[in-house]
Formats: sequence, structure tokens, C-alpha cells
Amino acid sequence: MIRRKELRSEYVYYDLAAAAAGTALFLLLLFTAKYGVSDVDECFYLTVPQRILKGDRLIVDEWNLSQFTYLFTLPFYRLYTRLNGGTEGIVLASRYLFISFQIPVYCFLYRKLRRYKAAAVLAAVSFCAMVPQTMLALSYYTISTPFVLFVGLILFTDEKRKKPAALFFTGVLLAIAVMTEPTLILPFGVWFVFTVIRDVLGRKGRSFMRSFDFAPDLRAFLWMSAGAAAVFAVFIAVLIKMGSFSSISLALPYLFTGKEYNAGNLLDLKRLWNAFRYYGAVFPLGLFLCLAAAAFLNVRKEKMKKWRPEVLVCAFVLLTACYVTAGIRTLKSTGYEEGTLFCQAHNIPVLVFAPTIYLLREKKDNRNFCILLMGLCYTLIVDLFSEMMLSAGGGIVRTALLIDLFALARELRTDLASAQNRKHSMRKNNRKPLQAAIAALAVCAAAGVVFHSAFVYVVAFYQPPERLLMRSAEKRDAEITAGPYKGLKTIPRVKQICDDTMEDLDIIRRNADGASVTIMDLNCWMYLYLDMPFATFSAWYENETVRQHAYWKLTPEHEPDYLYIPFYDCFFFSYPGEAEMRMKLEQTLRYVEGETTEGKAGYIIKVSGVKP
Repeated sequence: MIRRKELRSEYVYYDLAAAAAGTALFLLLLFTAKYGVSDVDECFYLTVPQRILKGDRLIVDEWNLSQFTYLFTLPFYRLYTRLNGGTEGIVLASRYLFISFQIPVYCFLYRKLRRYKAAAVLAAVSFCAMVPQTMLALSYYTISTPFVLFVGLILFTDEKRKKPAALFFTGVLLAIAVMTEPTLILPFGVWFVFTVIRDVLGRKGRSFMRSFDFAPDLRAFLWMSAGAAAVFAVFIAVLIKMGSFSSISLALPYLFTGKEYNAGNLLDLKRLWNAFRYYGAVFPLGLFLCLAAAAFLNVRKEKMKKWRPEVLVCAFVLLTACYVTAGIRTLKSTGYEEGTLFCQAHNIPVLVFAPTIYLLREKKDNRNFCILLMGLCYTLIVDLFSEMMLSAGGGIVRTALLIDLFALARELRTDLASAQNRKHSMRKNNRKPLQAAIAALAVCAAAGVVFHSAFVYVVAFYQPPERLLMRSAEKRDAEITAGPYKGLKTIPRVKQICDDTMEDLDIIRRNADGASVTIMDLNCWMYLYLDMPFATFSAWYENETVRQHAYWKLTPEHEPDYLYIPFYDCFFFSYPGEAEMRMKLEQTLRYVEGETTEGKAGYIIKVSGVKP
């Protein structure tokens, strides 16, 4: 009993700190939830449940790879529209749903890392604070990332043999992660093959394979596979019930033809170079030197041991300079292109910084390295098939980074204590380099926190979409009073564009009498406002007229009765000009016939037929 009380008292201050930090974070998210219209992604996440409830089928009628994610948000959409009588104000409600989802994520993450004390608090706050691209929304990104991390935490943070129930639950989490981000089937497949090979070679006495005994064995993978199979069985049953299972073969190739899913993204060296160049020359140079120092310490471990404190001081000074440079660069991101690049590339410092800290540790933690490796693999595989630009697994990598960072600090304190107690040291003033190393590590960690804070500040307050895209200094004090964005506060110009667009859409809604509609641009919120049957391959429409025409030919029952071509782009803020809009109208009329009317914010076309 005494030991249990002592253990409880040891963690009580960290538990209180975690509760206070979590409360402050979620109050901040609640405060910011009503400010700023989002970019197009947030509304797209709600259009898939909308079209499913209107009778459309997954895969066959919806040609977007991330559609399976929104089976999990469908109950929310159905409940909200039934209670509210429609989609008015649904974007703000979905933001509150996301914050509610983050609370158990935060608690589970802290609970699994609790033995790391202060590192656990910072890891939980950091993971839940870094919301991508200003969106408080449940998406493939914000569902798959924590579930992949949870799989790693369950399997690697506890040294005890896992019970079948825990492994089954892990398989369920793994299946949900794969459903929300289907490309993850590749690394998990490789992981399974490696497990089989390791078990076979381990039984034959190969010592190299026995060094991975802490990783899940074949028995564990079979239990995990059972949990995953249960989820996929339900998913297949849903597909069969929808009637889409028999028609999947016709539509499946179109899932991988969108502009986002480009297998050459990872090999786009120009894009990667632009991301590094974003932070300036100091950043990649400093990180390269730190990696070189860490590698040198590991290769010549015994000979370099006496110089380790000095090398660590240099490494931490360089990393601090890198983070300070990155933080300054972040605060200067005032243009749309810079802001977009920042959202895509902000985790590049973390991705390189984390392996550096792991290599600098004298006692390597293989379990924590596995979590780091999962984050890196997740990042690479998502980047390979999307435009996330090496930012997807940042939260997973940061978690491993913080654990290694605090472990390295403990190593240095231990070295300092032994140097103080040693009567005859081989080197004079041995304490000073160690003290300098600890001080440099503290400064480096502080610089990382400042960089992290700069990101949250810039994205949440300083650079909402209205300022990034319009470079407008107007206050966000105009409240939208109708439509899916009801309750959000934005700048007056955006509110006026929303009002004008809704007037045009009201004309369609009054005359359509339940007919189908296509929005010939990437403006998903308009489908939520109209609440009419879809006549498009996806609400995620990126000026792909040819692909849209192919969709109508493949599914003639989805030919539109109305088309709407907005003057303003998907961010509301850019009007390309009358000549370009006329050209866009003429391009559309090559595929359809009908009567065109010019509204306040776009062209309304009453379609009489689709051309062959």
C-alpha cells in the first residue's frame, strides 16, 4: 500500500499539469472555433455523408479515395440534420465535434505516456494543438494519425505481454487507420511480412532477429488481424447493402485519377527543395552538421566519449539556431503561397530533428525508435500519394522526439552527477562541458517550444484564410447568419460573397423541385447549402471537366438538371475576371446544352441535355 501511495504522489503533479494544460488548450480551440471560414476541405468532409444519405453509393458514385473516412462522421451528420432540420450551421457544429474527439485522444495519449512525466504532458499538448491548415475537422488526416500513434503506443510503450483483448482492439484501430488512409495498407503489409520472417529466422537461432523480440510476434499479429477483419467485415456488409459491391470494378480505377493522388509527389525534388529553401540556408546546413556529429559519436563511441559534452553543446547550439531561423521564417509568412507552403512543410524540422536526438542518446530506446519509425513511414507513404508534403506524421514523430529529448536530459544530469562525485577525473573541469550541454539542451528545447507556439499563433490567429488569401487587415467581426457557415465570424467581404452566392443558389433550389445539381468548381459548401441530389463524381471538383463528362457517361442517372459556375474560387476571395469566366462557361457548354443565366456570384445553367 505504501508503494502504491508513493507512486500515486509521484505522478500527481504531472496529472494536474496535464489537466490544466489540456483544459487551456481546449478552451483556446473553443474560442477560435467560430472565427474564419475554412478552405474547401472542411466542407468536403461533410458532403460524403450528405450524398450517402441521399442514396448515392460509395466508390461507384463518389470518386475520392478518402471517402471511407466519412462513414464515421455519418451518424453526426444524420443526427444534426434531423434535429436542426437541415445543414444550417453544420460547419461550426462539426468543429465542436472535432474538439470533443480530441479530448479522449488527449487523455489516452497522456495515459499511455504517463511514466515519462513532463514529456507526456508536452507530447499530449503538442499532438492535439497542431491542427493542420486551420481546420478543426474530422478528416482522414485527423483520424488516421492518432490511431496509428495509438497502435504504436499500445504495442511498444508497455513491456508486458499483450492480452488478446488489447491486441484485438489494436487491430480495430489499425483497420480504422487503413480505412481512412487506404495507402497505409502498404507499410502494414510490409510489417506483417517482416514479422513472419523474424519468427521463422528467430526459431532457427539467428541472433540478429532475436534482437527484435520486443516487437509484436506472429501470435500478436494474428489477434490484431482478427480485430481488423471484424471492422472490414462490417465495411463489406455496408458496401453490399448499398448495392455498390457489384459495380466497384467499373469505378475503382477512377479513385486514383484525381490530381491529388500523384505517386510522383515523393520524387518531386523541386517541391522538396522549395520546402527546405523556405527556411533559408541556415536550417538545412545546421541540421546536416548535427546529423554528422551524431553519426560520428556513434561510429567512434569509445574514443569520442570524453569529447561527448563538447559535441553535444555544438549540436544543441546548431539546432537552436535552426529552430530560431524557422520560427522567424514562420512569422514572416504573410502571402498565400508562403502560407500554403508553410502548412505543407512545417514538420520538416521535426522530421530531421527527431532522428538527430535519437542518435545523440547514449542509451538508445528501441521501443521509442519504433514509434519514431512509424511516424516517418506514415509521413512518407501519405506524401507519396497526396499533397501533404511531409507534414502528415509530424504529431507521431514529435511524440517520439519529446521522449528522447527528456531521456537525453536525464542522461546528461546523470553524467554531471557522476562527474561531481568523481574524485580523480581524467580531464580537468569535466563539469563545465556537461553543464554547458545541459544549458544548451534547455535552450534548444525552449526554441522548439517557441517554434511550436509560433505555428499555433500564426495558423490560429495571425494568418486565417482571409488574411492569407486576401492580405486583408479587416477584422473578422461580420457574422454569417445563414447557410452551413452560420455562426462563423469573418471579414465583411467574405460575408457579402456568401450572401450573393446563396441568393443564386436559392434560385436553383426554388426551381429545381428535387432535381440534381453540379457545382462546376471546388466549392463544397454549396452542396451543403442546396441539400439537393449530387450530379458529380465528387464534391471535390478541381476543374476536371473531362473527368466529369466521363462520370455522366458511366452513370447516366447522374446527369444534372442544373449547373452552377461560381465567379469566385473555392476560397471565396479570388475573381479571375470576366474574360476567364466566359472561357470557363464556353468550356462547360461543350459538354452540356441548356439555358444560361448570370447571377450575382456565378452562372446558372438549366441543363436540357448532356452532349455525347
